[in-house]
Amino acid sequence: MITAEEHLPYARPPLSKELWTSSDSNVNENLHFKTREGIEQHIYFEDEESLMKENPNVEWLFNKRVVDIDVRRHLILLDDGQIFEYSKCLIASGCEPSPPPIPIPEDCLDNVSSFKTLNDFKHLEAKSNKIKDIVIFGGEFLGSELACGLAHRRENLKVRQMFPEATMMANIFPQYLSEHVSERIKNEIGVDFHPNAKLERIEKNGEGVVLHLENGERVETDHVVFATEPEPSIDFALKDLEIDPINGGITANAELETRSDLFVAGDVLSYYDMTLKRRRRVEHYDHALNTGETAAANMKGKKMPYSHFPTFWSEMGNVSFEGVGITDSKLETVSVWQKTDSKNLEKGAVYYLDNKKIVGAIVFGAPGKSHLLKSTIGYGLPYLDNQDFKNLISFEKPKESKESLESQD
Repeated sequence: MITAEEHLPYARPPLSKELWTSSDSNVNENLHFKTREGIEQHIYFEDEESLMKENPNVEWLFNKRVVDIDVRRHLILLDDGQIFEYSKCLIASGCEPSPPPIPIPEDCLDNVSSFKTLNDFKHLEAKSNKIKDIVIFGGEFLGSELACGLAHRRENLKVRQMFPEATMMANIFPQYLSEHVSERIKNEIGVDFHPNAKLERIEKNGEGVVLHLENGERVETDHVVFATEPEPSIDFALKDLEIDPINGGITANAELETRSDLFVAGDVLSYYDMTLKRRRRVEHYDHALNTGETAAANMKGKKMPYSHFPTFWSEMGNVSFEGVGITDSKLETVSVWQKTDSKNLEKGAVYYLDNKKIVGAIVFGAPGKSHLLKSTIGYGLPYLDNQDFKNLISFEKPKESKESLESQD
């Protein structure tokens, strides 16, 4: 097992979600959090002793990067010059943070960071306890989750979220929903939004920095986190592997094999979605888990096609939602809300249509129900009347049976 990190396997989603809402004042060291279901968990999947005991044949190589793969001779070259031969190999290199949109002067480096790893969380959590003002640059999932998490955890920290788009989550939410969610976040936990922010340069300003925007505005802050959407980690693959020119990532077949005996899983994978009948690349935990399991089975000779239709979820302050499929705001959308009051968008769904066919959805206030849309999307039927969307998901809690109520007595 070759990894660029120094840690054993851990869960990434809590780094921008549950760890920030933990009531543990020493979460930086303890790394415990509660899931959405209220279950106490640790960031590591297993402790070191259990992991080593259960996997005695696994050799761990930490702080190493693969720089080249010779697919013909089945060889892997590491950044320290080591060469390994493989009979089967799985690529799960994930994504890397996108580079900042402007050059960062050397004297500003201590005031600027990106966010991806456990070490990044530990650094930012500790840093946030020592400063008074922070800017999160990025308006999609990562930037929005981080801004909300920091505002929740540090009441005395001024959190500003900047992004070049007109609204936060502009590439995902329809405009009315972006405006509604950002207003809730601003009022409930105090995140200050700076839309249409295009950076021109950054320079040192005492102990902090000042951001110069193209419109002439100056924003002084103690620290800047660049949290724009990441890029597939594929530098080592450019020579011999096929790269998806549209979605990015390494192209693989239905069994997640990209070349003979070389498999791909997770964020870096470009695969054929059997439900949507198109090639995709997905950056969500559910997808990473299931592609990893399918690839592992096929490396052992199973020959299983990857047919899972992955879901995702996000939490931004008091706003949480699940999603499935393609959720691109450029598509036609149809919204169904339990209550039609525009100020009370608690339970509802936004459906994304391509040629009148549902290709994705985001569901609010109905945990665990987004996966029910897989068959609806898979049928590929056109929806011509907005009334057709109203009964696709029930937002009512199931009524308890008489037997269930009697058992509680």
